[in-house]
Amino acid sequence: MKYIPPKSPKLSDIAQKSVWNVTNPHIPEAVARMVIQLSQATNEITSLPIDEAIARLKDELVSGLLGTNNTLPEMVKRVSAIFDLADRSLVECIAQTESSRALHQAEIISARKSGVVKGFRWLCSDDACAVCKDIAARHPNGIILGGVFAKFGDGPYDTIECPPAHPGCMCTMTEILG
Repeated sequence: MKYIPPKSPKLSDIAQKSVWNVTNPHIPEAVARMVIQLSQATNEITSLPIDEAIARLKDELVSGLLGTNNTLPEMVKRVSAIFDLADRSLVECIAQTESSRALHQAEIISARKSGVVKGFRWLCSDDACAVCKDIAARHPNGIILGGVFAKFGDGPYDTIECPPAHPGCMCTMTEILG
């Protein structure tokens, strides 16, 4: 009997089945939470009815963050279509800040569901401001899962459970495993 080796799969077939997906599946949930906060502060910079602006912003952030072209310029285009009465610098700030907020909120949701994360440590950006440096200094060992890094008042952005701490914040956080 003649030995016939098994047929090797094509590399393209393997690549299609083993794509490493690094997007966070909790981004839609995180976006839904944070868009309500944003709408309270920005309803005067859109010509859309607020309900429509909220719905479109949710869709645009989720599509942009989960899409293949999730660059800041692409997010700015998406956000500027909603906040059409805002100047370019404000739209850029909203796109960058709210994308960061959604990604970090999704990280918290994933951590809660993981069962292995016990908290987070604030990581200041290279050019961090005094507020962010203070947040990191107050919690050198991090915070417990479900805790907050800072509370400045009762407004929609005054409880800081993750970066960004302010518009344009480039800080991030890392998980503490337990």
